[in-house]
Amino acid sequence: MALPVSAVQQYGSRQLQDITSRPLASNSLVLNQQEWQRIQGHLKLPSHVLEAKRQQEDRAQLHAKSQREVAQWGNTIVGMRQSKLEARAKREEEAEAKRVELDLEEARIQQAA
Repeated sequence: MALPVSAVQQYGSRQLQDITSRPLASNSLVLNQQEWQRIQGHLKLPSHVLEAKRQQEDRAQLHAKSQREVAQWGNTIVGMRQSKLEARAKREEEAEAKRVELDLEEARIQQAA
């Protein structure tokens, strides 16, 4: 019969009389060290699962590092697209500067006339 456990207390190698001399709450459960270790053993993940999880984290970190490095390369499809977009923005900026200069010159000519 399982009791609701609100507090699990481990007493290790203490004598049973030491444990019974303390008042316990009605919803407490006392475990000996062997039972506690058995429960803890069931809660731990198997080593192969931990190893697989560690390998997955390593692969994710390596992938993130690779993505950061590739982002700086210009000889990839994404890099070429980025350089084309930057060149286009620069051309449009220069064309706008020429248009503004022409507008100012036109305004000066109209004021002089």
